[in-house]
Amino acid sequence: MNGQQGQFTLQDICRLSGLNEEHLTEFVAHGIIQAAGEGPHSWVFDTHAICIAHRARRLQQDLDLEATALILILDLLTQREQLEQENLSLQQQLQQFLAEGF
Repeated sequence: MNGQQGQFTLQDICRLSGLNEEHLTEFVAHGIIQAAGEGPHSWVFDTHAICIAHRARRLQQDLDLEATALILILDLLTQREQLEQENLSLQQQLQQFLAEGF
């Protein structure tokens, strides 16, 4: 593990999140978790991937979800977060626009 640079292997993510390699590989295949590298044995993940893996593990434990449902929920949560960020940015732009007297 190379935590100083925020780069983690597939095995690191599995150990830190409690998820197995099969689930994490599915998450990468569906674009839920981003990985750099050619394949599972050379993938490198950032700290954001750890957050997503933890979220997935909690959802799996709390709701007893199968992988396909978990992927759908994670995707929807990611979309919601992106929309919230976009909304906040637009609100800030509008406030700045109004403050300039337009």
